[in-house]
Amino acid sequence: DTIMTLETRRLQLQTAIKERRSEISIHQSTLRQQLRDEEGKTNEISAQLHDRINKIEKLKKRYEIVNIAMAPPEGASEEESSQTYYVIKAAQEKEELQREGDELDAKNRKAEQELLALQNTLRIINSGNNQTKQSFKKLPESSDELSRLEELEEQSRHLMDKVRTKRRKAEDMRNDLK
Repeated sequence: DTIMTLETRRLQLQTAIKERRSEISIHQSTLRQQLRDEEGKTNEISAQLHDRINKIEKLKKRYEIVNIAMAPPEGASEEESSQTYYVIKAAQEKEELQREGDELDAKNRKAEQELLALQNTLRIINSGNNQTKQSFKKLPESSDELSRLEELEEQSRHLMDKVRTKRRKAEDMRNDLK
């Protein structure tokens, strides 16, 4: 009786171990997927950071160019070096920069919309591909459909043999009648 109890306990422990391993495997695959998602987000954020650093560098260069351009030229009249001149010039440059920024924002929004559309299209195509893959999966050898197909093929061969035999008999009868 104790041997049976121990054997039952051993089987229960083995079953519990298998279930736990299965749970661990599922959890690991979930964690791997989360890691891939986070790596993708990290790459995206890194690309955004790189773009912003480039924009900052461009703005610094523009600032330097503007400072050089705003410096009064040698031999310039007092009117050109007045405060009003610089205010007007700065306002014009600010307006130009604002216009360029608006254009870039519009292009960025359009690119984001196109990206979303492409992602949706990719999801649709992947879904269709998965459905197509499923429809072309090979049937397992123990499936009912496969055994039914084999039965029908055997019946077809048997009937074709009967037809050939009857045709030969009919041909022989025709030859005998001639």
